[in-house]
Amino acid sequence: MRVSPEAEDVGVAGLKYRLPIDTGASTIWFYQRRFARLTRNSDNAPFIMTTWDEHEHPDSARMAAKKPTIPPEDDTGIDSIAMERYADGGAVSLCRWVPGYEIEALLPSWDWARGEKKLAPLPIPRVLASAANDVVVRQPLDGNLGLAVPGEPSPFDAEHPSTFFEALCNDEHVDEPKRLTIRLIHPEIVFLCNNRAQSYLCYGDYWASAIAAQFIEHGKRVPDFTPRIPVLPTVERKTVNGRSIQVFSKWALPLASITLLVPKHPRTEKSSKIPWRGKDDWVAVTINMCPEKPQDGNEGDSDSNNETAKEREDSDSESVRSIRVILDTGSTHSVLPATVCQEMALQWFGIDSTTYMDTGLQIPSTLDLDDCDLVFTFEGVGGTEVEYQCTASRFLRSPWCSPQTGAWVVPIIAQMPEDTVVAGGQPEFILGLVRSTLTLPKKGIGR
Repeated sequence: MRVSPEAEDVGVAGLKYRLPIDTGASTIWFYQRRFARLTRNSDNAPFIMTTWDEHEHPDSARMAAKKPTIPPEDDTGIDSIAMERYADGGAVSLCRWVPGYEIEALLPSWDWARGEKKLAPLPIPRVLASAANDVVVRQPLDGNLGLAVPGEPSPFDAEHPSTFFEALCNDEHVDEPKRLTIRLIHPEIVFLCNNRAQSYLCYGDYWASAIAAQFIEHGKRVPDFTPRIPVLPTVERKTVNGRSIQVFSKWALPLASITLLVPKHPRTEKSSKIPWRGKDDWVAVTINMCPEKPQDGNEGDSDSNNETAKEREDSDSESVRSIRVILDTGSTHSVLPATVCQEMALQWFGIDSTTYMDTGLQIPSTLDLDDCDLVFTFEGVGGTEVEYQCTASRFLRSPWCSPQTGAWVVPIIAQMPEDTVVAGGQPEFILGLVRSTLTLPKKGIGR
């Protein structure tokens, strides 16, 4: 992302800004010129603003000095100030300006009429970080591009825009902001493809992944998506205009199970090509996200069974066969219930780990994860099962290994209590292509 050369922001015109795609947050923000350092004495203490001391914190101060920033403009245009906190301990103090102070940005885009790359102008709400802590500053990024579910509560109220989606909806050149296709390529794949494979965001009714094909209808091969999977609202409800409504605040999907597929006839050498395998060529080991509860001895009590069925019928919660998983590209780890993690350790790797994830699970480096697959089973629209199969290595193997044993670290951590919403981080999102079609009006997006 760049700032337009015609922008009135002196000293920033034409600069490039590297923003992460963060589906777990909603706000888009940049660093403010001469932003301060956030610090506190303990986890429960309030944050205070200080200067970046090159003697006490040389690494953080050096990285802060290299950040491309944006001038704060007139302070009288500040609408509100809010604190944004992240699960990894990061924190930023954000200032939002009223409409009329937008940042004139240029976004890399594709000209479908001419078939070439270009830079498209887009006015973005001026939301700047006046202060940030070391956790945020140490990341090689120049702000944050929040792509949470439109309507996700941001640190600010809904009086003025503060999200990327609102910027798209308020721009007359964007026709289909409700249709989003996202593709995040694993760094290993980008390296192996000599940078020919690209990650992208595509807004509109287009096929950015189409491949020219001579004998395919309309002369192109397009991605084959699974049946639709619903995005779940939050359990809590809020009152709007006297009506109680459910709120969509995260990309929460109903996940029923994860199955490890181990080939019946594995390849003899890890350097050899992975063969194509059919459904009968695997040994499947399934881990249910919600294991069935044992019978309580009332099988013959029809009144008890009828009462239980009626309670389930009257309940407005989603199926007990699945758990809510949040697709969050801002997280490097996945989070699953503790019992699920223990079952994975035992059934997939033969490790009896009742204290799973205190230090992280490590699996032997001899296990050929590249030769194994995973099947994620979601509950689709109408209660149907939707399966998505992919390689197991992206999900079960992190880039780090134990220096003592050489075993791979599994990027999954346990979360308790188990009735909370769990998260799926970058490992899930980089496994495939995701398309979202929103049932929201283009104008007047409310929270």
